[in-house]
Amino acid sequence: MILLLTWNLDPSINNIMFWILNFFPSLLVHLVLIAGILLFLASSFLGMIPFVKQYRLPGQILGFILAVIGVFYEGGLSYKESMDKEVAELRVKLAKAETESAEKNTQIQALLDKDTTVIREKGQTIIRYLQTDGRRYDSQCVIPQDIVNAHNQAATLNVTPAKPDSEMALPPRTSP
Repeated sequence: MILLLTWNLDPSINNIMFWILNFFPSLLVHLVLIAGILLFLASSFLGMIPFVKQYRLPGQILGFILAVIGVFYEGGLSYKESMDKEVAELRVKLAKAETESAEKNTQIQALLDKDTTVIREKGQTIIRYLQTDGRRYDSQCVIPQDIVNAHNQAATLNVTPAKPDSEMALPPRTSP
Protein backbone atom coordinates (compact mmCIF):
# COMPACT_ATOMS: atom_id res chain seq x y z
CA MET A 1 0.00 0.00 0.00
CA ILE A 2 2.83 2.38 0.85
CA LEU A 3 4.51 1.59 -2.47
CA LEU A 4 1.36 2.56 -4.32
CA LEU A 5 1.19 5.87 -2.46
CA THR A 6 4.81 6.73 -3.26
CA TRP A 7 4.33 5.73 -6.90
CA ASN A 8 2.91 9.13 -7.87
CA LEU A 9 4.68 11.30 -5.31
CA ASP A 10 8.22 11.41 -6.65
CA PRO A 11 8.68 11.46 -10.43
CA SER A 12 12.45 10.97 -10.13
CA ILE A 13 11.87 7.50 -8.67
CA ASN A 14 9.68 6.65 -11.66
CA ASN A 15 12.35 7.90 -14.06
CA ILE A 16 15.04 5.81 -12.38
CA MET A 17 12.76 2.79 -12.24
CA PHE A 18 11.81 3.02 -15.93
CA TRP A 19 15.46 3.49 -16.87
CA ILE A 20 16.30 0.30 -14.97
CA LEU A 21 13.36 -1.53 -16.55
CA ASN A 22 14.50 -0.46 -20.01
CA PHE A 23 18.14 -1.29 -19.31
CA PHE A 24 17.72 -4.73 -17.71
CA PRO A 25 15.58 -7.54 -19.10
CA SER A 26 12.28 -8.34 -17.41
CA LEU A 27 13.64 -11.75 -16.43
CA LEU A 28 15.92 -10.02 -13.91
CA VAL A 29 12.90 -8.46 -12.18
CA HIS A 30 11.26 -11.88 -11.86
CA LEU A 31 14.50 -13.39 -10.55
CA VAL A 32 14.90 -10.67 -7.89
CA LEU A 33 11.37 -11.32 -6.63
CA ILE A 34 11.83 -15.09 -6.58
CA ALA A 35 15.27 -14.79 -4.94
CA GLY A 36 13.88 -12.50 -2.24
CA ILE A 37 11.03 -14.86 -1.42
CA LEU A 38 13.28 -17.93 -1.44
CA LEU A 39 15.93 -16.23 0.72
CA PHE A 40 13.32 -15.16 3.26
CA LEU A 41 11.77 -18.63 3.43
CA ALA A 42 15.14 -20.40 3.45
CA SER A 43 16.52 -18.25 6.24
CA SER A 44 13.34 -18.79 8.24
CA PHE A 45 13.36 -22.58 7.94
CA LEU A 46 17.11 -23.14 7.85
CA GLY A 47 17.54 -20.92 10.91
CA MET A 48 16.89 -23.99 13.04
CA ILE A 49 20.26 -25.42 12.09
CA PRO A 50 22.82 -24.31 14.69
CA PHE A 51 25.65 -22.99 12.48
CA VAL A 52 23.17 -21.19 10.15
CA LYS A 53 21.17 -19.71 13.04
CA GLN A 54 23.46 -16.70 13.29
CA TYR A 55 22.61 -15.72 9.65
CA ARG A 56 18.85 -16.11 10.10
CA LEU A 57 17.96 -12.45 10.81
CA PRO A 58 20.22 -10.89 8.13
CA GLY A 59 18.91 -13.46 5.62
CA GLN A 60 15.31 -12.65 6.48
CA ILE A 61 15.96 -8.88 6.23
CA LEU A 62 17.80 -9.24 2.92
CA GLY A 63 15.11 -11.60 1.59
CA PHE A 64 12.36 -9.21 2.65
CA ILE A 65 14.13 -6.23 1.03
CA LEU A 66 14.67 -8.19 -2.21
CA ALA A 67 11.03 -9.31 -2.20
CA VAL A 68 9.81 -5.71 -1.70
CA ILE A 69 12.10 -4.46 -4.48
CA GLY A 70 10.91 -7.32 -6.70
CA VAL A 71 7.24 -6.55 -6.05
CA PHE A 72 7.87 -2.85 -6.70
CA TYR A 73 9.58 -3.54 -10.02
CA GLU A 74 6.95 -6.14 -10.97
CA GLY A 75 4.35 -3.40 -10.60
CA GLY A 76 6.49 -1.05 -12.67
CA LEU A 77 6.97 -3.77 -15.28
CA SER A 78 3.25 -4.45 -15.57
CA TYR A 79 2.59 -0.70 -15.81
CA LYS A 80 5.26 -0.37 -18.51
CA GLU A 81 3.75 -3.27 -20.46
CA SER A 82 0.26 -1.78 -20.25
CA MET A 83 1.60 1.59 -21.43
CA ASP A 84 3.43 -0.14 -24.29
CA LYS A 85 0.13 -1.77 -25.34
CA GLU A 86 -1.67 1.57 -25.20
CA VAL A 87 1.11 3.22 -27.22
CA ALA A 88 0.88 0.46 -29.83
CA GLU A 89 -2.92 0.89 -30.03
CA LEU A 90 -2.56 4.66 -30.34
CA ARG A 91 0.04 4.24 -33.09
CA VAL A 92 -2.37 2.02 -35.01
CA LYS A 93 -5.14 4.60 -34.57
CA LEU A 94 -2.76 7.36 -35.63
CA ALA A 95 -1.75 5.47 -38.78
CA LYS A 96 -5.42 4.89 -39.60
CA ALA A 97 -6.22 8.56 -39.01
CA GLU A 98 -3.29 9.61 -41.21
CA THR A 99 -4.54 7.46 -44.09
CA GLU A 100 -8.07 8.80 -43.68
CA SER A 101 -6.67 12.32 -43.55
CA ALA A 102 -4.72 11.75 -46.75
CA GLU A 103 -7.87 10.46 -48.47
CA LYS A 104 -9.88 13.45 -47.26
CA ASN A 105 -7.12 15.82 -48.40
CA THR A 106 -7.21 14.35 -51.90
CA GLN A 107 -11.01 14.69 -51.98
CA ILE A 108 -10.78 18.29 -50.78
CA GLN A 109 -8.07 19.05 -53.33
CA ALA A 110 -10.22 17.57 -56.12
CA LEU A 111 -13.17 19.72 -55.04
CA LEU A 112 -10.93 22.77 -54.81
CA ASP A 113 -9.56 22.15 -58.31
CA LYS A 114 -13.09 21.71 -59.65
CA ASP A 115 -14.30 24.91 -57.96
CA THR A 116 -11.29 26.83 -59.23
CA THR A 117 -12.00 25.65 -62.77
CA VAL A 118 -15.66 26.65 -62.49
CA ILE A 119 -14.72 30.09 -61.15
CA ARG A 120 -12.26 30.65 -63.98
CA GLU A 121 -14.81 29.55 -66.58
CA LYS A 122 -17.46 31.89 -65.15
CA GLY A 123 -14.96 34.72 -65.05
CA GLN A 124 -13.98 34.10 -68.69
CA THR A 125 -17.65 34.02 -69.73
CA ILE A 126 -18.28 37.37 -68.06
CA ILE A 127 -15.09 38.86 -69.55
CA ARG A 128 -16.11 37.74 -73.07
CA TYR A 129 -19.55 39.22 -72.61
CA LEU A 130 -18.16 42.53 -71.41
CA GLN A 131 -15.59 42.64 -74.20
CA THR A 132 -18.06 41.94 -76.99
CA ASP A 133 -21.21 43.72 -75.82
CA GLY A 134 -19.44 46.34 -73.75
CA ARG A 135 -17.52 47.72 -76.74
CA ARG A 136 -20.75 48.56 -78.55
CA TYR A 137 -21.64 51.02 -75.85
CA ASP A 138 -18.14 52.35 -75.31
CA SER A 139 -18.32 54.79 -78.22
CA GLN A 140 -21.53 56.36 -76.89
CA CYS A 141 -20.22 56.84 -73.32
CA VAL A 142 -23.50 55.46 -72.03
CA ILE A 143 -23.44 52.40 -69.83
CA PRO A 144 -26.70 50.45 -70.09
CA GLN A 145 -28.13 48.55 -67.16
CA ASP A 146 -27.21 45.18 -68.75
CA ILE A 147 -23.50 46.03 -68.66
CA VAL A 148 -23.79 47.19 -65.04
CA ASN A 149 -25.59 43.95 -64.20
CA ALA A 150 -22.89 41.93 -65.99
CA HIS A 151 -20.22 43.79 -64.04
CA ASN A 152 -22.04 43.04 -60.78
CA GLN A 153 -22.38 39.40 -61.81
CA ALA A 154 -18.63 39.29 -62.33
CA ALA A 155 -18.16 40.28 -58.69
CA THR A 156 -20.47 37.52 -57.46
CA LEU A 157 -19.67 35.03 -60.23
CA ASN A 158 -23.34 34.74 -60.95
CA VAL A 159 -23.61 34.11 -64.69
CA THR A 160 -26.93 34.44 -66.44
CA PRO A 161 -27.27 34.08 -70.19
CA ALA A 162 -27.04 37.32 -72.09
CA LYS A 163 -30.23 38.74 -73.62
CA PRO A 164 -30.53 38.89 -77.38
CA ASP A 165 -29.94 42.30 -78.93
CA SER A 166 -33.64 42.74 -79.63
CA GLU A 167 -34.47 42.58 -75.93
CA MET A 168 -31.63 44.79 -74.71
CA ALA A 169 -32.55 48.31 -73.79
CA LEU A 170 -30.23 50.32 -75.99
CA PRO A 171 -29.97 54.06 -75.74
CA PRO A 172 -30.90 55.94 -78.84
CA ARG A 173 -28.02 56.36 -81.28
CA THR A 174 -26.93 59.81 -82.12
CA SER A 175 -24.94 60.36 -85.24
CA PRO A 176 -21.86 62.48 -84.77
